Amino acid sequence: MTAMLRASLVIVATVCLFMLFQNCAPAKVSSTGADSSGSGGSTDLGSNSQEPASTPAPGVSPTPTPILTPTPAATPTATPIPTATPTPTPTPVPAPAVMASATSLNLGDVGLLDRSKTQTVMLKNTGTATLTISSRVVIGSGFSVDPSTAVTTCGSSLAVGQTCSIGIYFTAQMFDKSTGMLRITTNAPNSPLLIQLEGNCPFF
Repeated sequence: MTAMLRASLVIVATVCLFMLFQNCAPAKVSSTGADSSGSGGSTDLGSNSQEPASTPAPGVSPTPTPILTPTPAATPTATPIPTATPTPTPTPVPAPAVMASATSLNLGDVGLLDRSKTQTVMLKNTGTATLTISSRVVIGSGFSVDPSTAVTTCGSSLAVGQTCSIGIYFTAQMFDKSTGMLRITTNAPNSPLLIQLEGNCPFF
């Protein structure tokens, strides 16, 4: 039995070597495309066979990068300056104005109970409307308005640009210097007008 086993192993080894030789042997390829049994010569693939050299792909030219044209900056729009609306000139309202020729009257020296000479104050309407004279009052002992229309011409009104007069006299009531005031009330903005009065009665 040992001899049979050895014989079997030899057979198996022989078969394996044969098959190994068949697999490792270079294949024969017909150069004409016919089978290996044809008349054409066969070429051994294991010999100096070379693959055909690959043709290099033609070079691709790089696509140029487009240069961006800078966008011009927008010109700023000037802000219009509003035209100032002129302030309408108010229409002046007609109004009277009065001016006196003097701010004081000195009636001088007189004897006791004697009457001085009349002195006058001139009034003028310098405004743009009629002047209304509502009152003319004398304050102080011994001073009076001369009632003569030849001297006192001022009435209750005075037209624009016109003048009138008020006469004042002094009658001494005692031996001493006396003072008083003429107060003229009108419709003018500077009303009332105040005229200082002075008279004297010296003791002899």
